[in-house]
Amino acid sequence: MQVDSYLQEKVTRALKQPVYRAVEKLEARNYISIYEKKESKNDFLLRLAKLDFNYLQNLYTKEINDLFRWRKDQLNIRSKVPHMRDRVVECYFWMEGIHFEPQYSFSRAAATKALVMALVLNDTYGNYATLEELDIFTDIFQRWDIKEIDQLPDYMKAAYQLFFSVRDDYDHEVSKLGRSSYGVSCVIGAVRAKFNF
Repeated sequence: MQVDSYLQEKVTRALKQPVYRAVEKLEARNYISIYEKKESKNDFLLRLAKLDFNYLQNLYTKEINDLFRWRKDQLNIRSKVPHMRDRVVECYFWMEGIHFEPQYSFSRAAATKALVMALVLNDTYGNYATLEELDIFTDIFQRWDIKEIDQLPDYMKAAYQLFFSVRDDYDHEVSKLGRSSYGVSCVIGAVRAKFNF
């Protein structure tokens, strides 16, 4: 039985990486190149798919650049919290896999920042701080009072300020969109709940 090369490539790709387990936009790129080889392809549909892919790729690039600028300019977290793993791109990629549509740009950025906050806590609790420092940090974090920050070591001050900075960023962005800032407290609450604060 002779199978045309288009169908053979499509089947091979589906066996290698099932669509339901893939990041949708990454698989779209693979299927665009496979569809190009199809003899009875619709040129208009192919051009539209390429335009959509390129548009989203440019949007994602802009969002990642904005996140890098946020990390570098506003937080400068690496110099203050040297033990933190730098995983902004990885966190963003997870969010892009969940919400790839252009209208979810704010959600991708907000969720990426929340993951970075969780990463700071995870690295601080799991790899760096002493038990005494963690007891103080947990106590202050539970009270959620920036005035008590002087009790913390410098690297913990930076981590604690990160949460307030991100919360303020969320509030500002949400108000620009004309929405309620109730969701901001939910995101912060989710991160705090993850670490039993």
